[in-house]
Amino acid sequence: MARQCKICGLDEDKRDFIDGLIINGLGFKEIETRAKSQGIDVSHMSIKRHLDSGHVQGTIKRDNDAGDTDTFIEIPDIADTQDLKEFAEQELLKITANQLAILRTKQELYMQGKARYPSSEVAGLKNIMQSLTMLTGKSGDIFDLAATKK
Repeated sequence: MARQCKICGLDEDKRDFIDGLIINGLGFKEIETRAKSQGIDVSHMSIKRHLDSGHVQGTIKRDNDAGDTDTFIEIPDIADTQDLKEFAEQELLKITANQLAILRTKQELYMQGKARYPSSEVAGLKNIMQSLTMLTGKSGDIFDLAATKK
């Protein structure tokens, strides 16, 4: 016998309160804290299951991970496929630099015995390099690709 969703089992006002916090993009632990301050005893996992089960009606606001500000994306003016290719190559080079910095930091932590080996970061870098190779038709040597941009 399936267990009833704990949030759906609450009275309508309490459920609407929790659904409203979910729709406004609050994290599950923050919702749990706010619910408890209102006398609603629910766990963050119950809230997650409620959302994952499709019980929340409405569009959920998604903020970026950096804070409470909305994310704005600058869309470049791309006239043709050559412009698109150049833009993609520039962006992939920036992403590669970021990924290398992440990998370096995690590798240093690994070498100090403070973290696991950064295998997912290595795999991510390989994926980026493969994308650059496919896009440019070059060998994938990041130094050759970067040198052509100067």
